[in-house]
Amino acid sequence: MGRVSIGFGLIILALKLIVAAATPITQVSSVKVLFSLLTGDVILDSLTGALFAIVSYSSLAAVLC
Repeated sequence: MGRVSIGFGLIILALKLIVAAATPITQVSSVKVLFSLLTGDVILDSLTGALFAIVSYSSLAAVLC
């Protein structure tokens, strides 16, 4: 149980560090405009998500933003 607790703790710490590192990216006005333009078009939304994941080198970081 100790190893499980340490593992979960490290996962939560890593997610918090990713969110802290991605916060400046989400505060940029151009990113806010880009996200506001996503209107539910599946192709455009998928391409934007894929591009953002490639730029951030982690799909988890893109999801957390």
